[in-house]
Amino acid sequence: MKSKKIKGDIGAVKADIRPYLKKAFLHKAYLDASDITPVCRFIRSKYSNVEITPHPGADGKPYLVVNVHRFLTGGEFSYEIKVDGKSIHTHKAKDPLSWIDRIEEWDAAMND
Repeated sequence: MKSKKIKGDIGAVKADIRPYLKKAFLHKAYLDASDITPVCRFIRSKYSNVEITPHPGADGKPYLVVNVHRFLTGGEFSYEIKVDGKSIHTHKAKDPLSWIDRIEEWDAAMND
């Protein structure tokens, strides 16, 4: 028996995720960590052209990234993942100029 998956667009996928979104005062909508598994299962079982995965962001916070593959109406959007309404950090944000610090450390070690 073959499952009946449909091809969704961004609007339909966002509408399916909307009941799981939480909103804090003066903050963007986010997903609670406990809702990630049900959202992923629901979206993956319903749509054939949607990829949904958690990824670390450049700011060190985790995001649920939704990628819709569709001609002209496809795209990507993401929501921050929080635990009990509080932001969590998966890694330290990478400093784009950290290579300068390493050169200075090597220079100091060579001059000693």
